[in-house]
Formats: sequence, C-alpha cells, structure tokens
Amino acid sequence: RFTGTSFRPMPQCSSCERLTQCQENQFFVTLDNILFDCKGFYHVFKRIEEFDNPPLFDGGDIEAHIEEANLYEERHRNVPCLLMAEAANGALAAELALKYLIFRENQSFDCIHNLKELFYQLPEPHKTVLTDRIYTELCQAAWSLDKNLQQISDIFEHARYSFSRNTGFGFTNFFTGFVHIVCDYALSFSCENSDPADTEEEQ
Repeated sequence: RFTGTSFRPMPQCSSCERLTQCQENQFFVTLDNILFDCKGFYHVFKRIEEFDNPPLFDGGDIEAHIEEANLYEERHRNVPCLLMAEAANGALAAELALKYLIFRENQSFDCIHNLKELFYQLPEPHKTVLTDRIYTELCQAAWSLDKNLQQISDIFEHARYSFSRNTGFGFTNFFTGFVHIVCDYALSFSCENSDPADTEEEQ
C-alpha cells in the first residue's frame, strides 16, 4: 500500500520560509502531487478526445456537415491512431482521481490499476456522490454500473500493451463519461489542498 512519500527538500528549499510547513504537512503535499499528475493525464485525454472526435450529422445543414467532415479528414491526415493514447491517459487519470479520493480519507491506497476495485474502495461520501452522478449522467443502474466497471477495470494495462493482445480493443461512451466524472470531481478539491496564501495570490 502507498502511504505517502517522505519529504526530500531540494537545494532551493533550504532558504524557503515554508520549508517547515512542507515538512509538517507532507500529507497535503502528497495530495497535491497526486492531483498534479491526475490533472496532466486528464488534460491530454481531453485534448485527444476533442481532436479525435468526428463530426456527427445532427439533421441540419448537410453542406456544413460535409465541410466539417472534410476538415476532420484533412486534420487527421498522416496522424497515427490515437485510440491507445486516449485510453491509457484517460484510465490513468481516472485511476489517480480515485486514489486521490481514497488517500484523502484513508491516508493510503492499494498500488493497483484496477478501476473497478478502486471505485468500490472509495470511502464515503465520495462513493455515494460519484455513484449518484454516474446513475444520472450516464443512465446507469446498480447492475449496469457493475458490468461496465468490470469491462473497463483493466483498460490501462490493455491500452498500453495492446500489441500483446490477440483481440481487438475499444471502449464505450461509459468509459469516457466515467473518466470525466471522477476526474472533474477529484479536481474540484484542488483548491482545498492549496496554501491560503497561494489562493489569495491567484485571485
């Protein structure tokens, strides 16, 4: 189990007036570091999702849709398949979001990638909040949520080692919705981990 890292000050820390504060509040430093990485992987996931999302015809102006489709095709010319990169970044972002929420309450988490196990390990109130959002926003029930979590549970390992699999690979809208919900929720706590002075400076 991961229980945090010991504080290792860098050379420039020796003259910092906040050195003692960092040493005494390593728990909050660890929380910030988890969210820091989560935010990075989530950002890449969203950029790939936005770039790789093909235009859908909504029944309106057919000429405008054809133009959008042509632009999409031109933009993707000579671009490699981004499916694995999107899945790996999204799965890792969701994993870190879940681990952040677990660590926030329990001060430790299991060193696993399995999204289903991590989701069911969520402490309250996070588990109830996220379950209710998934039920509402992704049109799920208890049985379908469990089934979908099972299908995406190992998506990170499947995506990063897709070349070693004999079967095809893909993911559903549930996965992308799940990533957005858990990451947006976890990142909503980011300001709570910050030093009050930092928050005042940003404002």
